[in-house]
Amino acid sequence: MWHPLRTTNLGLLSNIESLFLSAQGSDPSQFPDLGRATTVLVGSDYGGEHQGALYRSYTFLLTDLETWQDWEPSRRNIRTQHGLGSRRMEYKKLRDRVRQRILPQFLREVGTLSGGTITFLVDRSIDSLFTKDGAIDPGSPPYDAFAHWKQGSFEKFLRITHLLGFLVAGLSRPRQNILWFTDEDEVAANPARLGELTKAFGHVASVLVQHDLGHLRCGTTASDHGDQSIEDLVGIADLVAGTVNEVLDAYRREGVIPTSELVVPLPDGLPAKVLELVNWISDSRNRLRPLVVALDQQEDGLISVKRFTFHGGH
Repeated sequence: MWHPLRTTNLGLLSNIESLFLSAQGSDPSQFPDLGRATTVLVGSDYGGEHQGALYRSYTFLLTDLETWQDWEPSRRNIRTQHGLGSRRMEYKKLRDRVRQRILPQFLREVGTLSGGTITFLVDRSIDSLFTKDGAIDPGSPPYDAFAHWKQGSFEKFLRITHLLGFLVAGLSRPRQNILWFTDEDEVAANPARLGELTKAFGHVASVLVQHDLGHLRCGTTASDHGDQSIEDLVGIADLVAGTVNEVLDAYRREGVIPTSELVVPLPDGLPAKVLELVNWISDSRNRLRPLVVALDQQEDGLISVKRFTFHGGH
């Protein structure tokens, strides 16, 4: 469950928290109860970099290590039963026949996993969430230690560490360990970048989290030991991120954007894999309880916060 932050004046994060508390008030099971966990397990994936996308997306799967270990036999059984081998269940590769065949059962099993997925969508017209003066400059104070970063990559780096730090602040409890695995992309492309990411996440968490944490560790999908467990953890976040971006792109082409207040039919012509995934995301029996939050640029320069609710189709 979401525990209100005692820190005030968090700007945009305060507005996001207000939406979270409203969602939890309407549905107390919206957020995972990680209170008994020894270790909070996080997998993250990012999307919306393609031309024409409305939003850049940042998806985080949060569960606990004990729950994941209990789920491990089911995960291994699916892989063995369907001959998945080393294939990762990622959105852009679902045209593969083996992945297509396994997808329905994989989603059913994932839906039994206790936890939560939270996707943040950031309007691509927003240059920075950290300055009102256009794109952020990693070569200027207080960011001059990151002068070797490209501008876009550094903004992504800051968004990921702050959004995850915010989630840890609201969902974790005292003395819990945090074990985070991220997709191996530009923000964690090599050990040096991963080290910077880990250090920055630790700093953000120390500011936002109002209780003592245990160990904080970060890794990438390159840390997988060959059983594909880390690949599958991050792959679940990838499936959610890919689906959300695909559906919103389709809505954009039709000139319609869904909101939490309005139920609109799914766009025409969605591929079967997308319908399968949207039905899974919108299924109330799904214990991962996907939540999608959009940050939009307003005409007055401010950033609005709203929730997208998806409704399944056939």
